[in-house]
Amino acid sequence: MKRVFLAIPAETTLEFIDNYDTIRDALYQERINWVHKDNLHLTLHFFGETSSDLINEIISNVKSVLSGFRQFKVIFKTLGVFKNIQQPRVIWIGCTDQNQIKALKDKLDEVFRKSGISTEDRDF
Repeated sequence: MKRVFLAIPAETTLEFIDNYDTIRDALYQERINWVHKDNLHLTLHFFGETSSDLINEIISNVKSVLSGFRQFKVIFKTLGVFKNIQQPRVIWIGCTDQNQIKALKDKLDEVFRKSGISTEDRDF
């Protein structure tokens, strides 16, 4: 079993990295697990502990969905936190023009559900 999630890697600019470093430095006393700058990503689906057989099925499903999508660009714009501002555990970055991402996420969820993989009921 492996802990598995599906994500899009984030390509960053120097300005973004400078801002990331500034935020991380300002919150150094908080109990936040910071993702290394090279591992920044947009999570599309968290599978949790997953068997090798299911991982192969997930890979096949993702490939089939991606074949119907063209490359698109996302601009990260807003900041927020999970838990709450007094006890941040995760800092998230929202993006503009979520239509392409939402369409991709919806199609992935549809295929995952057909394979018996649970998906979240809340909005992406």
